[in-house]
Order: sequence, then C-alpha cells, then structure tokens
Amino acid sequence: MSTRATARGAEANGGRGHTPGPIDAPVASIAPTASTVDPLASASPDVARAVADARAMADARAGSRSDRADRASATVLGGGYLVVCVALLTVWRDPTWTDVGAGFLLGIAHGIASRFSFESKGGSSVPTAPIFVASLFLVPLPVVPAVVLIGLLLGSVGTEQPGGPLRRVLVPALSGWNAVGPVLVLSLLDEAPAVRWWPWYLLAFASQFVTDALVAFVRVRALGMSWRVLPGPMAWTYAVDAMLAPIGLTAVIACDGSLWAVLLACTPIGVLALLARDRAEHLEQAVAISEAFEAAIETARLDALTGIGNRRAWNEATTRAAVEFAADPLHSTITVVMGDLDRLKHVNDTHGHEAGDDLIRAAAQVFLDAAPPGALVARLGGDEFGMLVVGAGIDSSVLVGAVRERMQCVPPVHGVPVSLSVGAASCPPLADVEAILAAADSLAFADKAARRIGR
Repeated sequence: MSTRATARGAEANGGRGHTPGPIDAPVASIAPTASTVDPLASASPDVARAVADARAMADARAGSRSDRADRASATVLGGGYLVVCVALLTVWRDPTWTDVGAGFLLGIAHGIASRFSFESKGGSSVPTAPIFVASLFLVPLPVVPAVVLIGLLLGSVGTEQPGGPLRRVLVPALSGWNAVGPVLVLSLLDEAPAVRWWPWYLLAFASQFVTDALVAFVRVRALGMSWRVLPGPMAWTYAVDAMLAPIGLTAVIACDGSLWAVLLACTPIGVLALLARDRAEHLEQAVAISEAFEAAIETARLDALTGIGNRRAWNEATTRAAVEFAADPLHSTITVVMGDLDRLKHVNDTHGHEAGDDLIRAAAQVFLDAAPPGALVARLGGDEFGMLVVGAGIDSSVLVGAVRERMQCVPPVHGVPVSLSVGAASCPPLADVEAILAAADSLAFADKAARRIGR
C-alpha cells in the first residue's frame, strides 16, 4: 500500500514510490594513487547484487524488443486500471458531495505522502499505507481506486517521465492495481470498521500483496528480467506496509469514521519526511568525510617538495609489483631505476637550502621526463629518486639512457649542472623485485663512485 518495491522502478510509478533496491601490456600508474580495483569486488553481497540487478534492468531497457514490451505492459496495466476506476465509479450508488470531497481530500493526502520517500538498502519507501487504509472506510469502496489514482498522478507531477501525455498517466496508474484486491474483499464484508473484523482485514491486506506481486512479475518479465530480482525489495515493501497500515485503521476507529482520521493517518508523512531529511544529511556528510579521507590518503602518498610520489607510495607500489611478479613470473616484466642526486650538499652549503630545493625539484623533473607512460616516479629520500615500470617491456639500459639524456637538457641550477648517479635492473632476468631494488641501488652507488673519481 505504501511502497513500490518492484522492478517497474521509477518509470513505472512516475519517478516516485519505491525504486528497486536489489533489482557492467599494462603499466603501473604514474601518480601515487590508491590501486585501481573493481568497486564491486570489495562491496558487500547485497550491494553487488543490487548493482548487478540495476545493470540488468538498464541492459533490458536498452534493447528495442524489451522496450516495446515495456511500453505494451505499461499501456495494458495502466489502461486496465483506468478502466477499472471508471467501471467502479459507474456502479457507485447515491453519490454525495461529501463523499466526493472526502475522496479528493484523501487523494491529495495520498499524493503528498507519495512524494516523501525514505531511502534504505531495500529501496525507498513512501508512507501512503495509512491513507489508503483510511480510504477503505471513509469513502464508498467504488471510489477508493479513483482516490489512489488521484494520489499517484499528483505524486508524479514534476517528475521526469518519458513519452507523451498519455504515457505520463498510464505509467503511474499501473501502480494502483494493489488497491483493487482490498476493495473486492471488503465489499464482501459490508460492515463498519471494528477490531473484531481483523481476519477480513488481514485477507484484504494479503490480496493487496498478491496483486502487487502479480503486477511486478508482469513488469519485470516485460523488461526481460528474471523474477528473482523481486523477493528482496518486495519483502521490504510488505514489511513497511504491515507496520504503517494499522495506523490508518486505528485512525478511522479512533475518530469514529470522521474525516479527522485523515489528519491522524497523515502523521507518518511528517515523521518520514524528517527521518528522510536527516538520513540524507547524514549520507551527504558521510560522502564528504569519505572524499576528504581519500584526499588525505592521496596527499599522504605525495612528496610535498616535488609533487611526485614519496617513500610510502614507492613501498606500496613495489610491494604490489612483487606480488604481481610472484603470481606470474613468466609473463611479468618489472624494471627499477634508482637515481642519486649529485652535489646536493655542496649546493646547500654554498647557496642555501632553497637553492638545494630547486636542485631537488629539477632532478625530479628529469626522472618524470625520462619515465615512460604509466611509470611511478618517487622521491625516496633527501637526494634519492626511484622509477618503477611494470609491464612496459622496456630494457633497463634504455631507461638509464633516457635519464642521462634528460640531464643534458636541463639548465644548471644556481650554476650547478643537474647530475644524477643512475642504476637500473629488471626481473627477469633477476629473480624478484627485492633483487632488482638491491641491484639498481648498488649500480647507482657504483655510478656515483665512478663520477667522483672522474671529477
């Protein structure tokens, strides 16, 4: 009565009501960002299933055949409900202006309630059940489907709805079928509302659920989807309705069948609206905190002076590379280039630390310019730099040559040439990442020693 947890989705109920909850050679990144993974891989089973069902629905709608079936089912179900409303109104005996006014009042209340939704894991819920139950006892039964139709149309006002004006009526209308079952059951009772008739009310409640499930089944099959997407959200729908419906019945009995019952039955609307607003604010705060946390993690992997990766980013990247190589050593190629900046202490002592910082930034730029696309470049210490290349298949000597070539293109900093001692190694042929790290570091140390002898 209050929710629409079926796979007819937002289009089927005018964009309101209940949207189905559970219802697509590599090189390492140059930036020191978190590793890229499929977000579904770490998601909970419920979230993964919900996303899979949503993708299935999108794929179903993308096909022209299912789109035609979707339009046909909406036309048949929505048009059929309009026919039922008109047919019942024609058998309405002794209509009075009081009943007409009460019907419009309840329809407006139903429409307002349908515009306040509360998001949850199972979907989104609207508090229309108390209004619907009150309608069963405050107006003649033949009028109730028309009351629900008024509410559905009002609830869809302002929502995006594809198609022409007729479709904007038919799609919301098809959600009204769950009102037919209770009307037929209670027409057999023909008694004033009282607690002693609770078996009849339970039967009416069950008939609403059965009708709703049948309509949902037709809709998901028209979309080419499996009926297995229905049980989860339908169970959520029925649970919410079961808790809200007694409010409408209690309001009618407490107010002795007067229209004051409408006011009492509307109380869940305000409560749900406040809860929905509070939940939305909490979700927004959670998203903001999550984004800030991710930004902080990203910043923690950057070297503040040069803007390239820092030691933490380097350690994480080399660890991932080691795992990748260990998993598939025959088809993985990993190369490390280590660089040690020459004469940094001399520049610091002679020109000051700001000049030394300029020299460090120039050396970082050398490594960045020499790195192939997708390589990770990081500053490992005061004057140490590293380059990690995964899967590119570039010979280590080529990378060393690129670094030295770039050094020749960089202008001197405070009169001091930008010079780095460089060493590189790859696996294969070395056994693992730990071995190439040690080898590249040793070769860079040997290169520095040779440069000192040369000087």
